[in-house]
Amino acid sequence: MLEDLVLDGLRASGQALVFALAFRSLPFAATAALSSSVSRARKALITCTSMALFYAFALSSPLPLSAWGSIFFAYVYFLAVSLLAWVAQRLGLSTRAVTLYPLAALAAVVVPASLVSGLGRMFIVALGFEYMFSVSSYLVERSRDKGSPRLEDALRFLLVNPVLVYTEQGGQAQQQPSARRVVGRLLTGVTIVYAHYLATWFLPQVGEYPRHAARGLRFFGGAMTLNAAQVLVWYLAHSGTASIQIAGMRAIGWEVPERYHYPFLARSPEDFWRRWNIYLGSWMYKYVFIPVGVPLLRRRPAGAGSREKAVAVMATFGVCGLAHELCAYMRFHRLIGGALLGFLMAGALVVVWVGVAQVWKARSRNLSGAAQGRTERVAGALSPVAMVCAALLVGAIFLPGLGGMGPWTQVRLLFCAH
Repeated sequence: MLEDLVLDGLRASGQALVFALAFRSLPFAATAALSSSVSRARKALITCTSMALFYAFALSSPLPLSAWGSIFFAYVYFLAVSLLAWVAQRLGLSTRAVTLYPLAALAAVVVPASLVSGLGRMFIVALGFEYMFSVSSYLVERSRDKGSPRLEDALRFLLVNPVLVYTEQGGQAQQQPSARRVVGRLLTGVTIVYAHYLATWFLPQVGEYPRHAARGLRFFGGAMTLNAAQVLVWYLAHSGTASIQIAGMRAIGWEVPERYHYPFLARSPEDFWRRWNIYLGSWMYKYVFIPVGVPLLRRRPAGAGSREKAVAVMATFGVCGLAHELCAYMRFHRLIGGALLGFLMAGALVVVWVGVAQVWKARSRNLSGAAQGRTERVAGALSPVAMVCAALLVGAIFLPGLGGMGPWTQVRLLFCAH
Protein backbone atom coordinates (compact mmCIF):
# COMPACT_ATOMS: atom_id res chain seq x y z
CA MET A 1 0.00 0.00 0.00
CA LEU A 2 2.77 2.42 0.93
CA GLU A 3 4.77 1.49 -2.17
CA ASP A 4 1.73 2.15 -4.37
CA LEU A 5 1.20 5.52 -2.71
CA VAL A 6 4.83 6.50 -3.28
CA LEU A 7 4.74 5.35 -6.91
CA ASP A 8 1.49 7.23 -7.51
CA GLY A 9 3.04 10.35 -5.99
CA LEU A 10 6.14 10.09 -8.13
CA ARG A 11 4.07 9.52 -11.26
CA ALA A 12 1.59 12.33 -10.57
CA SER A 13 4.39 14.76 -9.69
CA GLY A 14 6.23 13.89 -12.88
CA GLN A 15 3.10 14.46 -14.96
CA ALA A 16 2.47 17.82 -13.30
CA LEU A 17 6.09 18.83 -13.91
CA VAL A 18 5.97 17.90 -17.60
CA PHE A 19 2.70 19.82 -17.94
CA ALA A 20 4.21 22.94 -16.35
CA LEU A 21 7.36 22.74 -18.48
CA ALA A 22 5.50 22.07 -21.72
CA PHE A 23 3.10 24.97 -21.45
CA ARG A 24 5.78 27.35 -20.17
CA SER A 25 8.08 26.40 -23.05
CA LEU A 26 5.74 27.21 -25.94
CA PRO A 27 5.81 31.03 -25.54
CA PHE A 28 9.62 30.87 -25.23
CA ALA A 29 9.83 28.85 -28.45
CA ALA A 30 7.60 31.34 -30.28
CA THR A 31 9.54 34.33 -28.92
CA ALA A 32 12.87 32.74 -29.84
CA ALA A 33 11.62 32.12 -33.38
CA LEU A 34 10.78 35.83 -33.75
CA SER A 35 13.96 37.09 -32.10
CA SER A 36 16.75 38.35 -34.32
CA SER A 37 19.37 37.93 -31.58
CA VAL A 38 18.93 34.16 -31.09
CA SER A 39 21.03 31.87 -33.26
CA ARG A 40 19.33 29.41 -35.58
CA ALA A 41 20.79 26.45 -33.71
CA ARG A 42 19.40 27.69 -30.40
CA LYS A 43 16.01 28.45 -31.99
CA ALA A 44 15.85 24.88 -33.29
CA LEU A 45 16.90 23.47 -29.91
CA ILE A 46 14.27 25.46 -27.99
CA THR A 47 11.54 24.52 -30.49
CA CYS A 48 12.45 20.82 -30.43
CA THR A 49 12.54 20.83 -26.61
CA SER A 50 9.08 22.39 -26.45
CA MET A 51 7.67 19.86 -28.95
CA ALA A 52 9.25 16.97 -27.02
CA LEU A 53 7.71 18.19 -23.76
CA PHE A 54 4.27 18.43 -25.36
CA TYR A 55 4.64 14.96 -26.82
CA ALA A 56 5.72 13.53 -23.45
CA PHE A 57 2.78 15.18 -21.71
CA ALA A 58 0.29 13.95 -24.33
CA LEU A 59 1.56 10.39 -23.83
CA SER A 60 1.59 10.47 -20.02
CA SER A 61 -1.59 12.50 -19.40
CA PRO A 62 -4.05 12.45 -22.28
CA LEU A 63 -6.42 15.41 -22.04
CA PRO A 64 -9.91 15.66 -23.51
CA LEU A 65 -10.24 17.74 -26.64
CA SER A 66 -12.09 20.46 -24.71
CA ALA A 67 -9.10 20.96 -22.38
CA TRP A 68 -6.72 21.29 -25.31
CA GLY A 69 -9.12 23.77 -26.89
CA SER A 70 -9.22 25.88 -23.70
CA ILE A 71 -5.43 25.97 -23.44
CA PHE A 72 -5.06 26.84 -27.12
CA PHE A 73 -7.64 29.60 -26.61
CA ALA A 74 -5.57 30.98 -23.72
CA TYR A 75 -2.44 31.22 -25.88
CA VAL A 76 -4.30 32.90 -28.75
CA TYR A 77 -6.10 35.27 -26.42
CA PHE A 78 -2.97 36.52 -24.63
CA LEU A 79 -1.17 36.85 -27.96
CA ALA A 80 -4.06 38.92 -29.31
CA VAL A 81 -4.11 41.19 -26.25
CA SER A 82 -0.32 41.66 -26.57
CA LEU A 83 -0.71 42.63 -30.22
CA LEU A 84 -3.47 45.09 -29.30
CA ALA A 85 -1.25 46.65 -26.63
CA TRP A 86 1.55 47.04 -29.18
CA VAL A 87 -0.82 48.52 -31.78
CA ALA A 88 -2.20 50.96 -29.19
CA GLN A 89 1.32 52.23 -28.53
CA ARG A 90 2.10 52.42 -32.23
CA LEU A 91 -0.98 54.61 -32.68
CA GLY A 92 -0.04 56.76 -29.70
CA LEU A 93 -3.16 55.85 -27.71
CA SER A 94 -2.94 56.36 -23.96
CA THR A 95 -5.17 56.37 -20.92
CA ARG A 96 -4.88 57.38 -17.30
CA ALA A 97 -3.14 54.83 -15.10
CA VAL A 98 -5.95 54.82 -12.54
CA THR A 99 -8.36 53.55 -15.21
CA LEU A 100 -5.78 51.35 -16.92
CA TYR A 101 -5.23 48.94 -14.00
CA PRO A 102 -8.87 47.77 -13.73
CA LEU A 103 -9.00 47.45 -17.53
CA ALA A 104 -5.86 45.29 -17.46
CA ALA A 105 -7.38 43.05 -14.78
CA LEU A 106 -10.56 42.79 -16.82
CA ALA A 107 -8.73 41.92 -20.03
CA ALA A 108 -6.15 39.57 -18.50
CA VAL A 109 -8.23 37.60 -15.97
CA VAL A 110 -11.95 38.31 -15.85
CA VAL A 111 -12.87 38.08 -19.55
CA PRO A 112 -10.83 34.99 -20.58
CA ALA A 113 -11.53 33.05 -17.37
CA SER A 114 -15.26 33.65 -17.84
CA LEU A 115 -15.20 32.03 -21.27
CA VAL A 116 -13.71 28.65 -20.29
CA SER A 117 -13.94 26.18 -17.41
CA GLY A 118 -11.99 23.40 -15.76
CA LEU A 119 -8.27 23.09 -16.51
CA GLY A 120 -8.44 25.91 -19.05
CA ARG A 121 -9.72 28.35 -16.43
CA MET A 122 -6.98 27.42 -13.96
CA PHE A 123 -4.41 27.82 -16.73
CA ILE A 124 -5.74 31.27 -17.70
CA VAL A 125 -5.91 32.49 -14.09
CA ALA A 126 -2.32 31.33 -13.47
CA LEU A 127 -1.02 33.15 -16.55
CA GLY A 128 -3.38 36.12 -16.34
CA PHE A 129 -2.43 37.06 -12.77
CA GLU A 130 1.05 38.19 -13.80
CA TYR A 131 -0.03 39.24 -17.28
CA MET A 132 -2.34 41.97 -15.95
CA PHE A 133 0.62 43.59 -14.18
CA SER A 134 2.89 43.27 -17.21
CA VAL A 135 0.44 44.71 -19.73
CA SER A 136 -0.46 47.66 -17.52
CA SER A 137 3.21 48.47 -16.92
CA TYR A 138 3.96 48.17 -20.64
CA LEU A 139 1.18 50.59 -21.58
CA VAL A 140 2.10 53.10 -18.87
CA GLU A 141 5.84 53.12 -19.53
CA ARG A 142 5.62 52.97 -23.33
CA SER A 143 3.24 55.96 -23.33
CA ARG A 144 6.03 57.98 -21.66
CA ASP A 145 8.58 56.91 -24.29
CA LYS A 146 8.54 58.85 -27.55
CA GLY A 147 10.29 56.08 -29.45
CA SER A 148 8.42 53.71 -31.72
CA PRO A 149 7.68 50.37 -29.97
CA ARG A 150 9.02 47.20 -31.57
CA LEU A 151 6.81 44.13 -31.84
CA GLU A 152 9.65 41.82 -30.77
CA ASP A 153 10.19 43.81 -27.57
CA ALA A 154 6.48 43.87 -26.78
CA LEU A 155 5.99 40.12 -27.21
CA ARG A 156 9.14 39.26 -25.28
CA PHE A 157 8.15 41.40 -22.31
CA LEU A 158 4.45 40.53 -22.25
CA LEU A 159 4.58 36.81 -23.05
CA VAL A 160 7.81 35.42 -21.57
CA ASN A 161 9.66 37.98 -19.44
CA PRO A 162 8.74 37.28 -15.78
CA VAL A 163 9.65 40.83 -14.69
CA LEU A 164 6.46 42.85 -14.21
CA VAL A 165 7.84 46.41 -14.52
CA TYR A 166 8.75 47.36 -18.08
CA THR A 167 11.61 49.68 -17.10
CA GLU A 168 13.21 46.92 -14.96
CA GLN A 169 12.92 44.07 -17.45
CA GLY A 170 16.66 43.41 -17.69
CA GLY A 171 18.58 43.62 -20.95
CA GLN A 172 20.19 41.84 -23.83
CA ALA A 173 23.16 39.75 -22.72
CA GLN A 174 26.48 41.11 -24.00
CA GLN A 175 27.33 37.63 -25.16
CA GLN A 176 25.14 34.57 -25.63
CA PRO A 177 24.82 32.80 -22.23
CA SER A 178 26.61 29.47 -22.23
CA ALA A 179 24.67 26.23 -22.34
CA ARG A 180 26.07 25.36 -18.90
CA ARG A 181 24.49 28.47 -17.33
CA VAL A 182 21.16 27.85 -19.03
CA VAL A 183 20.96 24.12 -18.32
CA GLY A 184 22.29 24.48 -14.78
CA ARG A 185 19.66 27.04 -13.83
CA LEU A 186 16.96 25.06 -15.62
CA LEU A 187 17.82 21.85 -13.76
CA THR A 188 17.82 23.73 -10.47
CA GLY A 189 14.34 25.04 -11.16
CA VAL A 190 13.05 21.66 -12.37
CA THR A 191 14.36 19.95 -9.22
CA ILE A 192 12.74 22.52 -6.93
CA VAL A 193 9.39 22.40 -8.74
CA TYR A 194 9.42 18.59 -8.67
CA ALA A 195 10.07 18.72 -4.93
CA HIS A 196 7.08 21.05 -4.64
CA TYR A 197 4.79 18.62 -6.48
CA LEU A 198 6.02 15.70 -4.39
CA ALA A 199 5.46 17.59 -1.15
CA THR A 200 2.01 18.70 -2.30
CA TRP A 201 1.10 15.10 -3.03
CA PHE A 202 2.19 13.71 0.33
CA LEU A 203 1.51 16.67 2.61
CA PRO A 204 -2.07 16.99 3.91
CA GLN A 205 -3.83 20.33 4.09
CA VAL A 206 -4.16 21.98 7.50
CA GLY A 207 -7.93 21.47 7.32
CA GLU A 208 -7.27 17.73 6.89
CA TYR A 209 -5.07 17.48 9.98
CA PRO A 210 -6.47 14.59 12.06
CA ARG A 211 -8.12 16.27 15.02
CA HIS A 212 -8.53 12.97 16.81
CA ALA A 213 -4.72 12.59 16.88
CA ALA A 214 -4.18 15.41 19.35
CA ARG A 215 -6.07 17.82 21.54
CA GLY A 216 -5.63 21.40 22.60
CA LEU A 217 -2.10 22.73 22.33
CA ARG A 218 -0.83 19.53 20.76
CA PHE A 219 -3.30 19.96 17.92
CA PHE A 220 -2.43 23.64 17.55
CA GLY A 221 1.31 22.88 17.47
CA GLY A 222 0.87 20.13 14.90
CA ALA A 223 -1.39 22.26 12.72
CA MET A 224 1.00 25.22 12.84
CA THR A 225 3.94 22.95 11.98
CA LEU A 226 1.95 21.67 9.02
CA ASN A 227 1.16 25.26 8.06
CA ALA A 228 4.88 26.10 8.15
CA ALA A 229 5.50 23.19 5.79
CA GLN A 230 2.76 24.52 3.49
CA VAL A 231 4.46 27.92 3.37
CA LEU A 232 7.77 26.26 2.49
CA VAL A 233 6.11 24.16 -0.23
CA TRP A 234 4.47 27.28 -1.66
CA TYR A 235 7.87 28.96 -1.74
CA LEU A 236 9.34 25.97 -3.58
CA ALA A 237 6.74 26.41 -6.33
CA HIS A 238 7.49 30.11 -6.73
CA SER A 239 11.27 29.82 -6.45
CA GLY A 240 11.51 26.86 -8.82
CA THR A 241 9.26 28.51 -11.41
CA ALA A 242 11.37 31.67 -11.19
CA SER A 243 14.53 29.66 -11.89
CA ILE A 244 12.91 28.01 -14.92
CA GLN A 245 11.81 31.39 -16.26
CA ILE A 246 15.25 32.93 -15.72
CA ALA A 247 16.81 29.97 -17.55
CA GLY A 248 14.35 30.45 -20.40
CA MET A 249 15.24 34.12 -20.67
CA ARG A 250 18.92 33.22 -20.76
CA ALA A 251 18.21 30.73 -23.53
CA ILE A 252 16.89 33.56 -25.72
CA GLY A 253 19.84 35.79 -24.79
CA TRP A 254 18.19 37.99 -22.17
CA GLU A 255 19.36 38.59 -18.60
CA VAL A 256 16.77 39.41 -15.93
CA PRO A 257 17.18 40.16 -12.20
CA GLU A 258 16.48 37.55 -9.55
CA ARG A 259 12.94 37.16 -8.28
CA TYR A 260 13.69 35.95 -4.75
CA HIS A 261 16.58 36.83 -2.47
CA TYR A 262 16.57 34.31 0.40
CA PRO A 263 13.35 35.65 2.00
CA PHE A 264 13.56 33.29 4.97
CA LEU A 265 16.75 35.02 6.09
CA ALA A 266 14.82 38.25 6.64
CA ARG A 267 15.08 39.87 10.07
CA SER A 268 11.87 41.87 9.87
CA PRO A 269 8.62 41.93 7.86
CA GLU A 270 9.89 44.95 5.95
CA ASP A 271 13.06 43.07 5.03
CA PHE A 272 11.02 40.00 4.09
CA TRP A 273 8.95 41.89 1.52
CA ARG A 274 12.12 43.34 -0.02
CA ARG A 275 13.28 39.77 -0.63
CA TRP A 276 9.99 38.02 -1.49
CA ASN A 277 8.71 38.15 -5.10
CA ILE A 278 10.78 41.19 -6.02
CA TYR A 279 9.03 41.48 -9.39
CA LEU A 280 5.58 41.95 -7.87
CA GLY A 281 7.01 44.06 -5.04
CA SER A 282 8.62 46.43 -7.55
CA TRP A 283 5.34 46.79 -9.43
CA MET A 284 3.41 47.55 -6.24
CA TYR A 285 6.03 50.04 -5.07
CA LYS A 286 6.15 51.89 -8.40
CA TYR A 287 2.45 51.97 -9.25
CA VAL A 288 0.71 51.95 -5.85
CA PHE A 289 3.01 52.97 -2.98
CA ILE A 290 4.61 55.98 -4.69
CA PRO A 291 1.39 57.38 -6.27
CA VAL A 292 -0.40 57.08 -2.91
CA GLY A 293 2.44 58.05 -0.59
CA VAL A 294 4.16 60.93 -2.40
CA PRO A 295 1.11 63.26 -2.59
CA LEU A 296 0.40 62.63 1.08
CA LEU A 297 4.00 63.27 2.15
CA ARG A 298 4.12 66.56 0.24
CA ARG A 299 1.59 67.97 2.67
CA ARG A 300 3.80 67.16 5.67
CA PRO A 301 6.88 68.99 6.96
CA ALA A 302 10.30 67.44 6.49
CA GLY A 303 10.96 64.56 8.88
CA ALA A 304 7.28 63.85 9.46
CA GLY A 305 4.92 61.56 7.59
CA SER A 306 4.83 58.26 9.50
CA ARG A 307 1.05 58.21 9.29
CA GLU A 308 1.10 58.92 5.56
CA LYS A 309 3.64 56.14 4.98
CA ALA A 310 1.42 53.77 6.93
CA VAL A 311 -1.54 54.69 4.72
CA ALA A 312 0.56 54.04 1.59
CA VAL A 313 1.74 50.69 2.97
CA MET A 314 -1.82 49.57 3.74
CA ALA A 315 -3.01 50.73 0.32
CA THR A 316 -0.22 48.76 -1.36
CA PHE A 317 -0.94 45.56 0.52
CA GLY A 318 -4.67 46.07 -0.01
CA VAL A 319 -4.29 46.32 -3.79
CA CYS A 320 -2.05 43.26 -3.81
CA GLY A 321 -4.64 41.37 -1.75
CA LEU A 322 -7.43 42.42 -4.11
CA ALA A 323 -5.44 41.12 -7.09
CA HIS A 324 -5.01 37.72 -5.40
CA GLU A 325 -8.64 37.77 -4.33
CA LEU A 326 -9.72 38.39 -7.93
CA CYS A 327 -7.88 35.29 -9.10
CA ALA A 328 -9.37 33.20 -6.28
CA TYR A 329 -12.83 34.44 -7.23
CA MET A 330 -12.35 33.58 -10.90
CA ARG A 331 -11.29 30.05 -9.91
CA PHE A 332 -14.07 29.30 -7.42
CA HIS A 333 -16.74 31.85 -8.44
CA ARG A 334 -17.32 33.01 -4.88
CA LEU A 335 -15.87 35.64 -2.60
CA ILE A 336 -13.53 34.05 -0.08
CA GLY A 337 -11.66 36.92 1.56
CA GLY A 338 -8.64 34.97 2.79
CA ALA A 339 -6.15 36.48 0.33
CA LEU A 340 -7.28 40.06 1.00
CA LEU A 341 -7.36 39.57 4.77
CA GLY A 342 -3.95 37.91 4.72
CA PHE A 343 -2.35 40.82 2.85
CA LEU A 344 -4.04 43.41 5.06
CA MET A 345 -2.67 41.58 8.10
CA ALA A 346 0.79 41.51 6.48
CA GLY A 347 0.60 45.26 5.81
CA ALA A 348 -0.54 45.97 9.37
CA LEU A 349 2.34 43.83 10.64
CA VAL A 350 4.84 45.94 8.67
CA VAL A 351 3.35 49.17 10.03
CA VAL A 352 3.29 47.96 13.64
CA TRP A 353 6.78 46.44 13.40
CA VAL A 354 8.29 49.66 12.06
CA GLY A 355 6.50 51.71 14.72
CA VAL A 356 7.66 49.46 17.56
CA ALA A 357 11.22 49.49 16.20
CA GLN A 358 11.23 53.30 16.13
CA VAL A 359 9.97 53.53 19.73
CA TRP A 360 12.48 50.87 20.83
CA LYS A 361 15.39 52.76 19.27
CA ALA A 362 14.26 56.09 20.71
CA ARG A 363 14.10 54.69 24.24
CA SER A 364 17.33 52.72 23.98
CA ARG A 365 19.27 55.92 23.22
CA ASN A 366 18.74 57.03 26.83
CA LEU A 367 20.35 53.87 28.22
CA SER A 368 23.99 53.38 29.13
CA GLY A 369 26.33 51.66 26.70
CA ALA A 370 26.15 48.25 28.43
CA ALA A 371 22.36 48.39 28.84
CA GLN A 372 21.95 49.49 25.25
CA GLY A 373 24.05 46.54 24.09
CA ARG A 374 21.95 44.10 26.12
CA THR A 375 18.77 45.66 24.72
CA GLU A 376 20.01 45.25 21.16
CA ARG A 377 20.93 41.61 21.80
CA VAL A 378 17.50 40.88 23.27
CA ALA A 379 15.82 42.57 20.31
CA GLY A 380 18.02 40.62 17.90
CA ALA A 381 17.08 37.34 19.58
CA LEU A 382 13.34 38.06 19.80
CA SER A 383 12.99 39.52 16.32
CA PRO A 384 13.29 36.25 14.32
CA VAL A 385 10.95 34.44 16.74
CA ALA A 386 8.29 37.13 16.47
CA MET A 387 8.81 37.22 12.71
CA VAL A 388 8.20 33.47 12.33
CA CYS A 389 5.11 33.49 14.55
CA ALA A 390 3.58 36.40 12.67
CA ALA A 391 4.38 34.84 9.27
CA LEU A 392 2.74 31.55 10.27
CA LEU A 393 -0.39 33.32 11.44
CA VAL A 394 -0.67 35.30 8.20
CA GLY A 395 0.07 32.19 6.14
CA ALA A 396 -2.61 30.24 8.02
CA ILE A 397 -5.20 32.67 6.63
CA PHE A 398 -3.70 33.58 3.24
CA LEU A 399 -2.82 30.17 1.78
CA PRO A 400 -6.19 28.46 2.45
CA GLY A 401 -7.86 31.54 0.97
CA LEU A 402 -6.13 30.88 -2.35
CA GLY A 403 -7.33 27.28 -2.15
CA GLY A 404 -10.97 28.18 -1.62
CA MET A 405 -11.21 27.87 2.17
CA GLY A 406 -12.69 30.80 4.06
CA PRO A 407 -10.27 32.59 6.42
CA TRP A 408 -12.38 32.14 9.54
CA THR A 409 -12.75 28.41 8.84
CA GLN A 410 -9.00 28.11 9.09
CA VAL A 411 -8.84 30.21 12.27
CA ARG A 412 -11.51 28.05 13.92
CA LEU A 413 -9.56 24.93 12.97
CA LEU A 414 -6.41 26.30 14.57
CA PHE A 415 -7.74 27.99 17.68
CA CYS A 416 -10.99 26.19 18.47
CA ALA A 417 -9.70 22.62 18.59
CA HIS A 418 -11.15 20.59 21.42
